[in-house]
Amino acid sequence: MSSTPRTTRARLPLFDLLGAMFFLALPSIYPGRPLLAAGPKIHTVTLGAYRKVPYTQPDATPDSKVDETSSLKVRPLFVDDRQKEWTTGEIHDVTDRTFTVRRALRLNDALPNDAAPHWIWQPGPWLSVDRVTGHITVLRLPDFDFAVSDVVWFRDYAAYCGIATTAKGGLYAIVAELGARRPVVQKQIGK
Repeated sequence: MSSTPRTTRARLPLFDLLGAMFFLALPSIYPGRPLLAAGPKIHTVTLGAYRKVPYTQPDATPDSKVDETSSLKVRPLFVDDRQKEWTTGEIHDVTDRTFTVRRALRLNDALPNDAAPHWIWQPGPWLSVDRVTGHITVLRLPDFDFAVSDVVWFRDYAAYCGIATTAKGGLYAIVAELGARRPVVQKQIGK
């Protein structure tokens, strides 16, 4: 006797049939909700107009602090017409999708017993902004001191002078790549 496979019709169990009927009836129950998920939402990222705010250099002495007050140009960073951050300086395009810009910090410098707040502005750390998703990330550059360091950008590399907080300490010339934990180049240039 030869064993030939028999073909049988697959039967749908009752719960599979009811499940299919539920999904067919779902658009009539919730007409505003599509059955399939929509694609990712595209966000708009824009920078507002510059405005000048008072700023005192960190190396100013107490005697010349009043005389040497300069100004810092800040502008808001908007994601979908909602302000997310204050920024300062020019943007640097890392890719066609992301750019970096420096954050501007607005700090309350009032003492606890002062009645009114005393707001001061300072340049802060660097931010990475994704134009498509609107995601903003604070960049952690090794040994970056946002009070005195200034960054020069080339693609996704940042070159700057940093102050080491290790036991050796000192002033370092640093080249860091975005997304890497350790700097590409770190050379001590002073104590």
